[in-house]
Amino acid sequence: MDRAQIYDLPKAELHCHLDGSYRVNTVFKHGKKRGKISKDINSSHELHRAMTIEHKMKDLNEYLSKFAVANECIGGDLSAIYQTSYEACEDKFNDNIMYIEYRYAPQLLLGGVLSSIEVVETVEKAFAQATIDLNHRRKNEESKKYLPEFRAKHILCGIWNFPGGSTTDWLRENVEIAEKLDPNHEFIVGVDLAGGYGLDWKTSEEAKGYELAFKRAKDFGLGVTVHAGECVGADSVEWAIEKCSSDRIGHGYRLREDKELSSKYFPKSSVDTRHFEFCPRSSVLTNAQESFENHALNALNPKTDNLSLSTDDPGVQQNQLSEEYQISADHFNWNLEEFSAANLNALNHAFSKCVDEKYINSFKSCYNKVAL
Repeated sequence: MDRAQIYDLPKAELHCHLDGSYRVNTVFKHGKKRGKISKDINSSHELHRAMTIEHKMKDLNEYLSKFAVANECIGGDLSAIYQTSYEACEDKFNDNIMYIEYRYAPQLLLGGVLSSIEVVETVEKAFAQATIDLNHRRKNEESKKYLPEFRAKHILCGIWNFPGGSTTDWLRENVEIAEKLDPNHEFIVGVDLAGGYGLDWKTSEEAKGYELAFKRAKDFGLGVTVHAGECVGADSVEWAIEKCSSDRIGHGYRLREDKELSSKYFPKSSVDTRHFEFCPRSSVLTNAQESFENHALNALNPKTDNLSLSTDDPGVQQNQLSEEYQISADHFNWNLEEFSAANLNALNHAFSKCVDEKYINSFKSCYNKVAL
C-alpha cells in the first residue's frame, strides 16, 4: 500500500496530546508578543530546534523537556489556546483523520491567570468551530466528499510527579470539570494519566490518589486510559488495568517483557478485550522501544490483536498519522487489511457516544471501495 493510498483513506486516532500538537510558527508568534521567548531565539526556525525532536532521546523525561517552551508561550492566553486548538484540528483533518480524541492537562495552560474550566471551555469553543468549518470544507473538496464527518473530543489528563503541582488533585479536578461542564459526555469523553511514574510509584500515596480519581471517573461514566508499559515495565500495565480499571492502555509496549502478564493482557482478540494505543515513532524517540527491528509490533497484528496506531505528539515529532502507517508498512509489513483493522479497532473502542454503528460504517465503506 503506497503513501498516497494511506493518506487518502479516513483515519481514527485515540492517543494524541494537544500540547504536543502545536505549530511552531503559532507558538513563536504568541511567545514573542508576550515576551515569553528567550532573547536568544529570534526566529521560528530557532524555536523549531527547541520544540521538536529528530533523534532518539535518552528517555521519556528528556523527550518531555521539549514541551516546556510551548506551554510557557501558550499558557495563560485564551486567544493562543483557541488558535492552537483550532489548528490542531485542522492539521488532523488535512491528514484525513476524521475522528480524534485530543488529551491534555488544562492545569498546564493556566499561566497563573486562568482557571482550568476557562481552558477547557476555550478548547471546546475551538474544537466546535473547527468541526463546523472543516465539515463545511469537506463538502466542497472533491477528494473528501466521501469521507466521514470530522469529530474532535477531549480527554483530560493527570500527570505523574509534575514539579510544583499536586497532580492527584489535577486528575480529581478534571473529573469534577467533566461533571460540571459536560454531564452528558458530549465532548469530554475520558480521563488519562501521563508522564513518568517515579521510582516508588507502586507504593506511593500519589498512586493511591489516582486509583480513587479513576474510580470516580468510571462511576461518572467517563472512559479511562492510562499511560503504562512505556517508561516503566509490564507491572504498570497490570496496575492500570487492575487498580485503575483502565479501558485502554496508552503505549503498553513493555508488557511483552513479562510472558505471564503479556499472555493475560494481550489476548488474541480485537473486539472484546482491552485496547492498546500504540505510537510507533514516539516509542523509539522516547527509548521505550530500542528500534523498529525489535519492536513489540513485530509480534502483534491489528487483525487479531486489539490495538490501533496514533502519533502521540505530532508537533514535537513533526509527523502525522499517515507516517505512522508508512512506518508500519515498511517495518511490520502492514497493508490495507491491517490499516483498516487498526482504524476499526480504534473506532470500536472510542470513548465518544457519537461513534455509533452508522459512523463506523461510513469508515468501512471507504475501506471496502479501495479493496474492490
